[in-house]
Amino acid sequence: MRIKIILFNLIVLSNLVFSQKNDALLIDNQTTIYQIQNHIQIYQTPHKIHPNELVDLNSSRIYEGKKNDFSQGFSQNYYWIIFELENPLNANHALYLEIDNPHIDTLELYQWDDQNKTYQPLYQCGDRMKFYTRPVNNRRFIFPLNLSKNSISRIAVMVDKRNASVSFPMKIWDKTAFDKHEETNNLFYLLYFGGVLFIAVFALTIGLIMRNFRLIFYSVYAGLMGFYLFIALGFAFQYIYPDSESLNNYIRSQVMILLLISFIIFTISYLNLKQNHSWGFKIQMTIAAILTGFFLLSTIFRDFAFDNIVILLKAVYFIIFISFPVVVWSVVKIFKKIEFQPRIYIAAVSMLFIGVSIVNLIEFGIINEAVIPVNPILIGSILELFIFSTSFIFEIKWINDKKNALLKAASLQQKELIKAFIQGSETEGNRISKELHDNIGSRLALLKNQLKRPSINYEKLNQDVSEIFSEIRNISNELSPNSLHILGLVNSTKSLIDNLHLASELQINFFANETIRLDKHVELQIFRVIQEALHNIQRHSEAKIIDIQILKEETNLIITIDDNGKGFDLNQQFSGNGIKNMKMRMDSVNGLFDISSQRGKGTHILLSVNIDS
Repeated sequence: MRIKIILFNLIVLSNLVFSQKNDALLIDNQTTIYQIQNHIQIYQTPHKIHPNELVDLNSSRIYEGKKNDFSQGFSQNYYWIIFELENPLNANHALYLEIDNPHIDTLELYQWDDQNKTYQPLYQCGDRMKFYTRPVNNRRFIFPLNLSKNSISRIAVMVDKRNASVSFPMKIWDKTAFDKHEETNNLFYLLYFGGVLFIAVFALTIGLIMRNFRLIFYSVYAGLMGFYLFIALGFAFQYIYPDSESLNNYIRSQVMILLLISFIIFTISYLNLKQNHSWGFKIQMTIAAILTGFFLLSTIFRDFAFDNIVILLKAVYFIIFISFPVVVWSVVKIFKKIEFQPRIYIAAVSMLFIGVSIVNLIEFGIINEAVIPVNPILIGSILELFIFSTSFIFEIKWINDKKNALLKAASLQQKELIKAFIQGSETEGNRISKELHDNIGSRLALLKNQLKRPSINYEKLNQDVSEIFSEIRNISNELSPNSLHILGLVNSTKSLIDNLHLASELQINFFANETIRLDKHVELQIFRVIQEALHNIQRHSEAKIIDIQILKEETNLIITIDDNGKGFDLNQQFSGNGIKNMKMRMDSVNGLFDISSQRGKGTHILLSVNIDS
């Protein structure tokens, strides 16, 4: 009697188990990848149970999950996925079960044993276990399945991802096809992370060279974006900390916070919010400060953060939810002020925003993850970085072209200044030659005639010789003022002013706060500029008063020359060789030459040269 009851119960149990299943997934020798979504049954339980308990579907501890959907949304339950694989071939078949979510806390795989009428455990691993517990060394969860010839295998998978979004996208692979696909897949990720690293390093290098903070902040943002995806895709757990079963979620949350901070700082810099939208700048800085506080607190109280990682992540998501409207508001506000940066910013950030939105919809179970072949954030980040990087490349090219144009213009101006200097030197030479010929020469001829006379007025002769000697000395001083080397710039300027005062009715006010000696070449060039300026004032300005100051201020020597003359229009007369000659002389000593003038308001000349070296 007991044997009959046992056999009856086994038959009922077997019928219950088989009545639950969908159609078995048929395995052939042609297909390389099998979509299993329509061949699974999903159950959820508030407490962990043994898969054998799933035969009693009337149990209050068992609920059906969303049918044929790998994305179940946020839940505090355990999930069970049951499916069958049928191998009609007269040969064994090696398969891989792929679960493409590297952040599942615990996964347990069971296989139905027809002889014992129970599920036998095959594998146990997860994000909360050391990496080497995985049966295949892969960032995702890959489980080998060996199907015997002409057999049906029933598999049960327990998913533990409580207090978070539960998703378990699954595929069945032919083992050989999976190995080939993984080579291509790894090459793609190698190119992606290598490209992100190159962008970050290149932007940082150019930013430091050009002192462009937008590029520096962009390099930090790009680097953190790449590192966050390196963690989110499971590579960090595989290659950086495989022995730490509790670090993965914590590191991911911390890097997410740093990524958000860098994104806000980059946004502020890229859109120049401090100048273009002060309120947006203040709010964004406040959000960045709050995130920084979160990061520091979760770093200091790491154990508490480990135990409440879900609360921490929800707080970060809430801050993201707040900050996004602020960013949109800031962009709208400055759109009328500047056009280029907001357009690029909107186009780039929209790509990432779409990717993040799709992931959030998957996490809440609104979109089935099975229909998304590639991580949406990964695609969004690729497009975002491409748009930003391209815009920066064009911007750098524009700056470089502008710099080359300025260098070309400066080169042409330098040639003009050299030409003006040569012309000025020739003009000065012609003036002195004319002075020697017309004045000194004619007076010497008269002196010669006086010597031929029978009676010579020696007193008059002596006076004429003295005057000629004095004029020759003045000309010599103009050509090479030896007194400058002896007396210095300040005293030589005083002497020049005294001579000009005697030869004209100009009132010249002179002040120097310190007698300072400079390099001979520097003193000579400054003296020539002062000499040229006074000469121009005397000839052209119709001024009555001239004020000259020589001041030492910290590491600079400042000379100002002001007159109350009639002034002139710089736009019309700046082409004069005298002014070009003065600028050329100051450029030769790495000094500054600045002139300003208005008609009827006189002229102001400023000279400045560094004396620290």
